[in-house]
Amino acid sequence: MESGVTITKSLKITADSIENLVVRDELNRIVKKIENGATLSQGFANSSKTFTPMVPKMISVGERTGELTKILNYLSDYYRKQVDNSIKNLSTAMEPMIMLLLGIMVAIIVVSVIGPIYQLTGSLKT
Repeated sequence: MESGVTITKSLKITADSIENLVVRDELNRIVKKIENGATLSQGFANSSKTFTPMVPKMISVGERTGELTKILNYLSDYYRKQVDNSIKNLSTAMEPMIMLLLGIMVAIIVVSVIGPIYQLTGSLKT
């Protein structure tokens, strides 16, 4: 939008570049609403299953204040940080399980290598 692309065109481009079919369909639905005369916030208003309720409220504020681009950039940064934090928390929660799994795998390999050596040395003594 900062480069002069219309809202509908930017939403179409975004929808075409997204692999998530639910979000793609929702964005195409929003584009149709906007083309029929609705505002951007009205388009996002009924998409609470796909987008959080904060999105249409923030877009509405941006439309009323004339700072829609800044609001959309803010939303982008906010959700990017949320995703980064979720991924970091998930990887932190998975670390102990991965370490346990690796420990079990190493123990199995050690037992499978050392076991036959002990059997071989035990049979040589008798």
